[in-house]
Amino acid sequence: LGSYALAQSLCYVDHAVAFSALLYFLDTCGFPSKRVSALGAAAVVSLCITEPGYTVLHSMWHYLSAAAATQWALDGHSRWHPNDSNEQ
Repeated sequence: LGSYALAQSLCYVDHAVAFSALLYFLDTCGFPSKRVSALGAAAVVSLCITEPGYTVLHSMWHYLSAAAATQWALDGHSRWHPNDSNEQ
């Protein structure tokens, strides 16, 4: 299936990018809300559990982590721009 050493190296790169994104979100958006924390926790659980149904659980990781990041960004925007409205 390929080089284990390469896969391991790319895993470290993936973790570094994720950690950098976490620091950026903390700096830009502030601490996450309870809703974002709940979404993030559900995402981590879906990533850690691999059986049964790995493909479904791994897909849920992608959906839940994207939802958490989007909600965190929206929360951060609301904190910095409280008078902005999404209605047009």
